Amino acid sequence: LALNAQTYAPDEIIIEYDETATNADRQAVRTLYGITNPISLGEDIELWTGLIFPLSITENGSTTVVNDIEELLEYIIEIQEGNDDQTTTTANINDGNLNYTAALDVSELLNDNGTFDPLPLCNNTHNARLIGLDQSDNLEQHRIKIIIVDQVVPGIAQVNLESAPSDLGGGHGRKVYSVISNILDQAGLTEVEYISLPAFDNSGIGTSAALVETATFIKEKLESGEWSSDDVIIVNFSANVIMPFDLSNPDQMPILLESWTELYQERIELTKNVVLVSAAGNDQMIISGNNIFPACASFELEITVAGTQNCFSEPWVNTNSDPVNFEIAAEASNLLTFDGNNYLLSSGTSFAAAEITAALAQLAAHNLNSESRNSLEYVKNLFLQTMPTYPALAGTVQNGRVLDISGPFNKPLPNGRRLVSQYSTPPLTLLPCLFFAPAHP
Repeated sequence: LALNAQTYAPDEIIIEYDETATNADRQAVRTLYGITNPISLGEDIELWTGLIFPLSITENGSTTVVNDIEELLEYIIEIQEGNDDQTTTTANINDGNLNYTAALDVSELLNDNGTFDPLPLCNNTHNARLIGLDQSDNLEQHRIKIIIVDQVVPGIAQVNLESAPSDLGGGHGRKVYSVISNILDQAGLTEVEYISLPAFDNSGIGTSAALVETATFIKEKLESGEWSSDDVIIVNFSANVIMPFDLSNPDQMPILLESWTELYQERIELTKNVVLVSAAGNDQMIISGNNIFPACASFELEITVAGTQNCFSEPWVNTNSDPVNFEIAAEASNLLTFDGNNYLLSSGTSFAAAEITAALAQLAAHNLNSESRNSLEYVKNLFLQTMPTYPALAGTVQNGRVLDISGPFNKPLPNGRRLVSQYSTPPLTLLPCLFFAPAHP
């Protein structure tokens, strides 16, 4: 009955039941493997944790002893005549140990209201790429929810997942939040709700179990009506999950991808009010034969972000590159961040993704005049199709597209707040990831 099994940590395994399995069937499977505390990750999916080896399994009068999680996987896969390629998956935030304490006079960087220029080593023109029209006098701002899937972010609302890491901590999530919130504060956005969804532990390691549960959490919020279809929801995913699978092969679709695909097909493609902003990742994370999630999932309402350096002028030396599937690049080098204790100059596609999240929020906050234009599908396409393109980035992202928030704001109505556009916005066609080598300057 357990048709699909994968492991993401030494003592954990994810099980997916056949949808026809009764409660008695499921309990029989748990009893067979000695499972007493399964954690539900959504319909038909469970996380088994705290497994103790060696484990004796008696089935049809025959006893098999398995000594570790790999042997257990092989046993389950053999019984189910499955695919023995589905073994391990790791998840990591895109930190890259690329941070250093800012050798800058922070007092000179802070504005009177406590905000700061995100790119202190670039000039005002480059910083203006991140901050559009001042919306502080816009009384019709659209409500925005920004969900930060990362390490824990203290001080904002937090989702407590059943499968969340026990040792929450780390500064990466706080730094990502500081980039987003600092930009939106300067842009005068007031209708923003931040939600921390900690799926990575203090060392930056996470399990796909938490990400499966993340998809379930979002889906349940939408289906219950607790999150209104009028809300704009941006999921910032400044992390990667390394997958040893062919994401284009349905027979190898991992449970994680399946759960997110169901979320999109059953809910998001109907409401079109949730967009996923994912980091392209850093080149040391690409291993031959692997793929990365969610950057290569090619969801309709997803934007994958690569990195630039030297003030948007060239590819960041460590960015992953894919000119077919990655949609846009943003500055990934030397962003000023705050981890809760110190100001740091931080680099990584994590922070490039945070810039795109903030830019999308600014555009989505506007009342776009018509019902169709309030959908994030319209906002996403308007956003991407008004960005400049640089030949130097042609090998990194589609058309060499790079962030400049002034693009979507160049056609305001007389009141200066509602946007119209003369650009066509057909849906974008995305292809499977090809993984080109980083385009070094």
